[in-house]
Amino acid sequence: MFGVKIFEEMCVGCRSCMAACQQVRGLDASVNPLRIMIEETEKSGGELSLSFSAEACRHCEDAPCVNSCTAGALVQLADGLVVLDEADCINCGNCVEACPYAAIAIDPTRRAAVKCDLCVERVGAGLQLACVSCCPGKAIYAGRFESIEKSVAERRAAYLLARSTAE
Repeated sequence: MFGVKIFEEMCVGCRSCMAACQQVRGLDASVNPLRIMIEETEKSGGELSLSFSAEACRHCEDAPCVNSCTAGALVQLADGLVVLDEADCINCGNCVEACPYAAIAIDPTRRAAVKCDLCVERVGAGLQLACVSCCPGKAIYAGRFESIEKSVAERRAAYLLARSTAE
């Protein structure tokens, strides 16, 4: 599976990744295929703790959105990437309802569905994903989940080691 994951310890919650995605894709301000979720929890003593997570298309192996798209606008490529051809989208919303991750939205301006396609055109032109390129904490990883998980785990281990050494 493909997708976007953040290294939570380095995310500052600025959401510049979301703004970059909207800008590069020319999306309505109310729509974003990438969402950074911020959760506040209260620790003992009243101290607040923030945690961050990224929500975006996971390019499911047997993508329910592709199966629900009666117009054929959603296609799963040979490498597993799920892409949307907005020109073929009929704005029915079937894919929105079928997605178990709420990773597809209808852009009211375009009157078409939008979802993360891992910046397939940017990557094809040798550029980084919009969200990755603008992240001040270099906290966003995108690609195959297996390699992302490994990269994040290695970076987290180095981060925790450096932090414990500094204390």
